[in-house]
This record gives sequence, C-alpha cells and structure tokens, in this order.
Amino acid sequence: MAPRSRYLGIQRQIGTSGYRGPSGVGMSEAQKTSQMLVSALDSMSSYFFKKASVQAEKEGAEYGAENPITVDQIRESALNGTDVTDRFDDDTIFGRSAKKIAIESVGSDLALSAKRKFSDLISKATLNNADLADVSSDLKAITNEYLKIADSVSPILGRKLYAELGVNSSAHYNAYSKVYAKKSLDQLQTGTALNLNMDLKQMGIELDAVLNFEGNEDQLTAKIYGAGLYQNGKLLDKKARNNAELKKSPGFEISKKYDYIYKASKGKYTKTMMEGAVKDWDDKWLEVRTSTIVSTALETKTSSELAMKIQSNQKTGNVKIDAILNGMTDEQRLNVAKAIRTEKSAQISFENTLQDKKDNDADNKIAELEVDLSKQLAFGAKDDLNDKLLQLEALDPNKYAEYKIKFDESGGLRTVSDSKVKADLIQKVSTDNLSFGELADYHSALSPKDYNDLAGKVEANENAETKTAMNIIAGELGFSPEAEIIGEQDPNFEKMQVYRRIKGRVEEALLKAKKETKDFDAVAIARAVFANESEAIQVKVYEGKLSSAKAVIDKFADVYPNKGIQKTYTRAEFEKVKGMLVLLQSEDNKDKRLQDYRNKPIIDAGVQALTNVLSSSRLQ
Repeated sequence: MAPRSRYLGIQRQIGTSGYRGPSGVGMSEAQKTSQMLVSALDSMSSYFFKKASVQAEKEGAEYGAENPITVDQIRESALNGTDVTDRFDDDTIFGRSAKKIAIESVGSDLALSAKRKFSDLISKATLNNADLADVSSDLKAITNEYLKIADSVSPILGRKLYAELGVNSSAHYNAYSKVYAKKSLDQLQTGTALNLNMDLKQMGIELDAVLNFEGNEDQLTAKIYGAGLYQNGKLLDKKARNNAELKKSPGFEISKKYDYIYKASKGKYTKTMMEGAVKDWDDKWLEVRTSTIVSTALETKTSSELAMKIQSNQKTGNVKIDAILNGMTDEQRLNVAKAIRTEKSAQISFENTLQDKKDNDADNKIAELEVDLSKQLAFGAKDDLNDKLLQLEALDPNKYAEYKIKFDESGGLRTVSDSKVKADLIQKVSTDNLSFGELADYHSALSPKDYNDLAGKVEANENAETKTAMNIIAGELGFSPEAEIIGEQDPNFEKMQVYRRIKGRVEEALLKAKKETKDFDAVAIARAVFANESEAIQVKVYEGKLSSAKAVIDKFADVYPNKGIQKTYTRAEFEKVKGMLVLLQSEDNKDKRLQDYRNKPIIDAGVQALTNVLSSSRLQ
C-alpha cells in the first residue's frame, strides 16, 4: 500500500472544499475563504522572503570577508574624494552584510597594526632611554593616525578603535613610565655614589690641608671638630658648650659629614643606602685620622715613645697628633697606638728587606712601576694604584713623591684624552653639531680639561643659538629688543613682556639642558613658548591695566559721589572720569580737588592709568 502523504492540499489548508456556489450563504463563505487565501499567501511570501534574506546575508558576509577594505583603498579614496564603502549597496541585505564584515575586518587590521607600532615604539624607547613626554606624544600620534583612517571609513568604527587603542596605549605608557622612572633613579643614585666615593677619597688630602695650621692645640681641635666643644683637650659638658660659636664655626668633621649626608639625600638614597653611606663616612673618617697620626708619628725618631703616651692617654707634645686624638675614644686611641707599632715594625722589616735586594732587580721593578703609573696617570687610576705607589715609595721615595703629587692633582682621573674621540668632538663643536647630551656620553674618554673646554664651546654655541632664536621671535612679534620702552602706554609694552617671558623660558631650558647634559633646541623651545603663552601674557598685561583703571574709578567715585559714576567700568565711563581728572590737573580748578586729589601726582597717575586701558584694543 502506497504511503500516505503528510502534505495537506490547498483546499484542505484554506478550507475551500465546503464551497457550494453563489447563494447568500455561499457569498459570505466565499469572502471568508478569499481572506484566508490572502493570509496564507502572505505567510508563504514572508517565509520565502526570510529564507532569501538569510541566504543573502550569508552570501554578503562571505563576499565582505573575501573582499575586505584595505588601508591602501582608504588612502586612495581620501585622495580621490570618494567613499571607500561606495561599492557596497546599502539598499540590499547582501550589500549591508558585506559592508559590515568588510568594516569589521579593516577595524581588526587597523587595531593589530597600531598595537604593533605601540610595541615597536616602546622597544626603541627602552633601548634609547627616550624621554617620557616624547613617548607619550608618539603614542598619541600613532593613535590619532589610525583613528583618522578609521573615521574616514565609519564614525562608529572610529569610536570602537579609539576605545580599544586608548586602553592599549595607556597600558604601554604606564609600563614604560615605570621603566623610565627606575632608570632615572638608578642613574641619579649611581652618580651620587661616584660623587660620595670621590669625597671619601679626598678626605685625607683635605684633612692634611686643615692640619697645615700654625696655632695651639685648642685652636686646631676647634678647626677639626668644631668651636665651643673642647677646652684644654677635653670635651665640655653639654651645659658648658658654646653652641653659638659651634654654629658659626662647625669645624671640618661636622661640615664635611653634613655635606656628605646632604648629597646622599639629594641622590634619593633609601634608608638602608643612607645608613650604609653614613657608616662608610664614619669608617673613612676613623681610617684617615688613624693613618694621619701614624704617618706623622713615623716621621719622628720617637714613634715608639709616642705610641706609649697615646696608649697611656697622655699628651704627646705634637699639636697635630694631640688635636686629632682629642676627638677619639679610648678604644680608638689604643688602636692608633697598635697601628703605630705595627707600621713601625713593618717599616723596619721592609727596610731590612730592601737592603738585601739587588740593585738591578730594584731598577727593573722601578721601571715597571713607572710604566704602569704613567699609563694610569694618562688614562685614569685603577684599583691597584695605592699598591703601586707604596711599592714605588719603598724602592724610590723621590719618584714616589713625584707621582703622588701628580695623582693628587689629577684626582685619579685621566689626564690624556682619547685622541680620536677628541678630534671627532672638536670637529662637531666647530660646526655647531655637538650637544650637552652627546658630549656627556664621551665623558670617560676625555680628560677633565678637554671635557671642560668642549663643554664651554658647546655652551657658547647654545648661547649663540639662543640669541638667534630670540631674534626670530622678536621678528615674529614685530619688536626690537633694543627699543626703549617708556612705560605701559608704549605700544610695544605688551610685546616686550611676551619677549622677556619667552627669553626667560629659553634661558631656563638652556641651564636645565646643561645641568642634565641633554640636547637643546633654542628655536624649537622659543616657538613652543611663543605659541603657548604669548596670548596669555598679553591678557595678563591687559588685566593689570584694567585693574589699575578700575581702582581709579573706585577712588574717584568715593571722593566725588555726586558725579554720577556707576562703576560699570566701560570705555565710556573710563573716558568720562579721565576727562574730569584732566580738568582737575589744571591749577584753575585747584579748589575743586578733594582729599587725596589735593596731591597732584595722584591725579596724574589716575589719568595715566585710564589712558593705558583706553589705548588697549581689548577694551570693549
């Protein structure tokens, strides 16, 4: 038996099988049947339309994916003045679907490309230690570049891309700012550490200078430890100390330690670093005092006797030794006495050893030391410098003295520059192509003298550039810096204020560049300040004139309340009061001058203040 069909015939669907002809009842039924037929046909039409729409949307999406909008097409459309989406028909489902997918595709491409540029920018900035403000500007430039492209396709796409790139750009900036801040802090702390180490190295030389003093023990003790603290070699009780005298003359120890701690604090040292730095200073101070006493004692023929007196807490009779010992504890005194005995024994042993050496071996060693020390003198001291000097001192004290003086004068820095580096930098500075920042990069390759000479030439070039920049600004202002300005009423007064403000900012930037050893562009800085602040300065000058004029109006209204002055501060009111004041200037109207206006200079000042504001084009 054949299967029964599940499909209902059209008559069964719309119920036409009961139709029986055009009788009255039949006509009514016919109308109902017709309505049902129309409804069924509408449903069928809607069904097939929806099915066709889904298919069209699918095919449109596929077409949009296969034929995406490219950045090159966007740029070409911008040049031609056309819309890159014109090829999509917004009146059809197929066209709208294709356009949507194409726009989404180019949006993804733009976002990906921009993010890659962000990453490349941050990588280069990290490598080159770029300034934080420059990185921020570059990130914004990249964002704006891609937003402009997106906006030309679709404002909606532009807004979506703006939100996405804003988050990504901010993340890159925050990450770099942390790296930049850490590098800046590391550089500051490293520079501070080098500076502090130099202070410690120079401490012995500086103390020697203090000890080169002709005076009694109390006077020398005051120079070392501070005035008002000691008397007859004894530390005074707190109540007996002269704090005013101490404040006036704090002495070597207090002054140097305060300066040392201040430098460390300016270098943004942490608490742990600060504690370590202070300990280093205290240790070095004890070491320098001890070595000074030991060397002074060994220069005498009675060093053993001096050591015994120091150990017994007695005066040695040597002003320098006794003055230093006054500021040392009993334990430190004992250690000084031990150090004298140890060094004396070593000295004797070393002298005996020298006698056993052959002359030719000594000469060879001296020659070897001289070669090494000459290199260090030329190209900078090494860690073994003191050992080499001590060896030379034992072998040839006269040559040791010569090298010691030379190294003390150079401070351990190189005295001969790298010839190639020096020649290249001289060539650059002669053509005004050398900046503070680039010169600082070669600091270690130059002697202090050559570095300072080049720095002076760079500064001269930058000063000349600053002068040129200000001449350019003066030209754009239509103002001569040499012009004599006679007062606020002078038409060039506001220009002079703008010029001075810009010049001050440029000179401030030059000082900052020199201090921080960074590049400097006077013209760019001057133009930037001119663009940002010239209007604000002129407004400020005008506001000053207006304020002075208002004060004149207020004063006149108070003195002459019946003159009808309403304090509206309009041009008409300014002119009215000026006219009245001009009349008061005349000696014929002297009897009409009241209160402060009996003093004619006050009248003259009021007329001038009103003249100034009336001459301003900003007054309405």
